[in-house]
Amino acid sequence: MLRDGSVIEGYTPQQILEEADNTMSLDTTGVYFSLRKPPIKRPEEKRVQTRRNEAEMIFLKNAWYFYEHYQEICADSRKFLARVPVQSGLAYTGTGGFRNPTLGVYVEWWHSFKKAIVELDGDKWLVWHIAGSPLSGMNKCGLVNAEGKVQCHSVNPFPTVWHSFVEINTRYDECKAKYMAFTIEEVAALMHGDLDETSRSFLGACFGLRSQVASLSDDLKRMTAQAAQLRYDLVTTKIKYNERELYQIYDKYLSEKDLRKVRRDQLLESRLDLRKRFKGGHCGQIEYQRTLYPISKELKALAEPLEDREVPKLKSMGLTLRDVINYFEQENQNNNK
Repeated sequence: MLRDGSVIEGYTPQQILEEADNTMSLDTTGVYFSLRKPPIKRPEEKRVQTRRNEAEMIFLKNAWYFYEHYQEICADSRKFLARVPVQSGLAYTGTGGFRNPTLGVYVEWWHSFKKAIVELDGDKWLVWHIAGSPLSGMNKCGLVNAEGKVQCHSVNPFPTVWHSFVEINTRYDECKAKYMAFTIEEVAALMHGDLDETSRSFLGACFGLRSQVASLSDDLKRMTAQAAQLRYDLVTTKIKYNERELYQIYDKYLSEKDLRKVRRDQLLESRLDLRKRFKGGHCGQIEYQRTLYPISKELKALAEPLEDREVPKLKSMGLTLRDVINYFEQENQNNNK
């Protein structure tokens, strides 16, 4: 249900999508103490960042077109719920309330809140990015005009600006997680009529496939979790059945771990003494390197985790040393409670 009371159909996937936590809380990152536009967090893969930048440019290029075609967007939940790759935020509270904005959120906000449109030198600008302090009211918001030109400008009264956006954005949080949506690129192509009948049919098929992929991804996560639980139960049963014998392996691991620590401390001390002797001129370069090499080699060997070592006895039982360690460490924790 939209703010004006009208109801539109939601296209439900076969699983619940990831839901954003839009609760307001203290920002611990420090990013939003700056009035500059906060940088988008870089994903591990550069192509994902490029995709976000391209989508943002499409949104800005078409912002006024979307504004003017408000009714068309509000008549189709797939367009209304299209994610807009813009992350606003406030000093002290960060991104809470601003996460996962959609195209429908923006067009409703632009049409229902007059301060979301700013007039500068006779030209009108839409507010598309919000950044500032909720305490002092100082802000630098992003504006875009009908030509797609952007600039930063202070918008006042700032509390009403960000409050009104958060109110509309959080209103649809449940719907964002529950219903499927077009991408911002797809919405722009559909609304501009850039697609022929074949392309529209293909786009509809892609939309259906996204729903299936979402469902399969959810099934995969569920089955992966089930497999992990089944393996945990199997490992626990095997260890309990051979607990006395396997404890001896665990005890040997603890002893070797302690011996490794003692030996590592000895080697570190020897290396320190060697460096002091070399700096003091008590040994030459050749002697220094010849003595340092075996120390460094042994330290490197000692740095390799014992937990990953293969134990033939455990391998024949379908267990790893890490399985045994985790089991007895958990037992010790339970006994100490």
